Amino acid sequence: MMKKSTLGAKPLLFLRRLLAHYPDLTFCVPHKTIADNFAMPPSTVSKYLKLLVESGLVIQEKVDDIFKDKGVAKYRYQISEAGVKLVNSFAPTNSAHQELIAQIQTTTLKQI
Repeated sequence: MMKKSTLGAKPLLFLRRLLAHYPDLTFCVPHKTIADNFAMPPSTVSKYLKLLVESGLVIQEKVDDIFKDKGVAKYRYQISEAGVKLVNSFAPTNSAHQELIAQIQTTTLKQI
């Protein structure tokens, strides 16, 4: 597994947003759908998901569907236990930071 410093801030913010958006830890949607939800380009979603998969923070499983049309997810993703622990390790327990946490969770990657 990669060190968290190797990933950089933006992929880690993306992981945090994935966890907030998919609290059940599993999602099977096209990259374009994620991109639309997070106001970012689909190519960036693909890049960040690839980095997260390579680091072991997200598990990728190919969806085998012979009837799949364009615009349908090709992969099922699951945020790993390591990914959840990493995101939780960044969450401060100090209540004075709650406003900042709320701002981070609502900030799009384009605004950074």
